[in-house]
Amino acid sequence: MKETERLVDELLTKAESYGYSSVELAKLKSVKAAAKTTGKIGGHLVLWAVITMCLLMASIAVSIWLGQLWGELYLGFAAVAGFYLVAALMMKVFKVPLVQRPIENCVVRNILD
Repeated sequence: MKETERLVDELLTKAESYGYSSVELAKLKSVKAAAKTTGKIGGHLVLWAVITMCLLMASIAVSIWLGQLWGELYLGFAAVAGFYLVAALMMKVFKVPLVQRPIENCVVRNILD
């Protein structure tokens, strides 16, 4: 009888230890996934900041060029602003398949990896 009690106590101790280890492993895996996802998002943000600056400079150059071509500087800036307005409207319409879904897929892929 004492031997059975000892074996049951040992089994319970090992089960408790296993449960604790499993919870700790799950925590570490989730932290790793969060860190990986955050790192990728940070890298993409830096890349998009650089691309945005290049696009800004190119937009100013095209605006000035069009303004000189059409004789009035404001016409060039108005044309480029109109282009961006159309682009923004298209992004609004296609936001889910072009922007939101790829970001969601990236996050899920990194978490499940």
